[in-house]
Amino acid sequence: MNGISTAPQEYVYAVWGNSASNVFAGGLDGHIHHYDGTSWTDMQISNTQALWNIWGRQDMYAVGNGACFFHYADTIPEPPVLNITTSGINVKAAWTQAINVPRTILSYAPYPFTGMQSIVAVDMGTKTSLSIDLWEGAAFYVAVQAANSFGTSDISNIELFVLGP
Repeated sequence: MNGISTAPQEYVYAVWGNSASNVFAGGLDGHIHHYDGTSWTDMQISNTQALWNIWGRQDMYAVGNGACFFHYADTIPEPPVLNITTSGINVKAAWTQAINVPRTILSYAPYPFTGMQSIVAVDMGTKTSLSIDLWEGAAFYVAVQAANSFGTSDISNIELFVLGP
């Protein structure tokens, strides 16, 4: 099937959709592709096994070789859980990541809070942690959000850290 994947050629064995703007396809390469009514996109899954069947009602299920099984819900993801640890001037932020969440947005703002214009958002892609050296006295609020093609989650728990003695 041409135009469905970044691969030069793909053999699709299973197609299912619940509307003209929500179609899924899978096949020999083990990828699942989503059609939103305008274009096909490769979904972010780690699978190399052939997929033989895709079905669903609102959610999508796919099965294939090697007992692979995938479930995908066309909903906005749940917010991640954030954990901040510090050591000297190093700050480590780590968060949970749900299945089929291709990106996480990390937001931070100075402490004390100086207004909405001071919030900075950074797309972290599929990363689930960040480690950075700052300076003594650095103080920030930090939160994360999960994002997929259906939207962005609520904000995670908000963590505050202050570096220094």
